[in-house]
Amino acid sequence: MSEIKDAATIVLIRNYGSKAFVLMGKRSETATFMPSKYVFPGGVWEKQDNFVPLSQDMSEKQKQLLMIKTGGAWNANLGVTVIRELWEETGLRLSSTGKFENVPTSWEEFFFDNQGPDLSKLNFFFRAITPPGRPRRFDTRFFFCNARNIFGDLEKFHKASGELNDLQWIEIAKAGTLDLPKITIIAINRLLAVMAEGFKYQFIPFYSGGSDDFHIKKLMI
Repeated sequence: MSEIKDAATIVLIRNYGSKAFVLMGKRSETATFMPSKYVFPGGVWEKQDNFVPLSQDMSEKQKQLLMIKTGGAWNANLGVTVIRELWEETGLRLSSTGKFENVPTSWEEFFFDNQGPDLSKLNFFFRAITPPGRPRRFDTRFFFCNARNIFGDLEKFHKASGELNDLQWIEIAKAGTLDLPKITIIAINRLLAVMAEGFKYQFIPFYSGGSDDFHIKKLMI
């Protein structure tokens, strides 16, 4: 049986007039998980994510939602995970100014210009576990964030790791024209519904067995 790893992904929303765009990239055709699919930046939680100093923390409500149906309070640190993955895969920093001590060596470049991870701009809105039988399984938390909170140029991806190819801003209403995982399509539709309601929502859908509606739960506090 495959181990289920905790993971996080981020949907950056960028507005041009009346249209909203999201940042996506294409996974390598040789990738073990979701090869050649377009996805949002994201990845697996790492232990070091628990020890990164913050510019701003997320709200208590967000933390409580992240800890529902989990094994421990550390799950609130998935906000750090998703900021790290965004930085690694795109070169973009979700950050704000502060004073920091004990910065991990692998994070030193992120903290240039007195910038540190800003979790206060993250909004947890969707969760899904990879279905049984897959070689790799993830319990993924989806966050959205307004791209105006990014420090730096939103068009410069020259510091990206290369894990995602063809990074581009896609009009969210047209994202379905790309080759997307089914669960990503469901998450996008949920986000469109949240956007239509002025970014207000009463619960977080939790697909505990992949994209099968039979396994959906509602997380709320």
